[in-house]
Amino acid sequence: MPKDLNDLRRERRAAAERMQERADALAALEGAETPDADAIAAAETAFAEAQTGFERLNAQVGRAEATEAARAA
Repeated sequence: MPKDLNDLRRERRAAAERMQERADALAALEGAETPDADAIAAAETAFAEAQTGFERLNAQVGRAEATEAARAA
């Protein structure tokens, strides 16, 4: 069963928050006095995964919104 548009929007918002958390963690690691290359690489991977999750949900929301608009027309 397809997810409700409001559920998708909530999931997208949560994914955006995860992205922000990962970006903040990455920035902190990059700004360290003695940067840890391995930790930075892991943080970059975590951010990329969060970004992919957000993009997937954003596309789902877009499709659901387009479908809703078409049905309303």
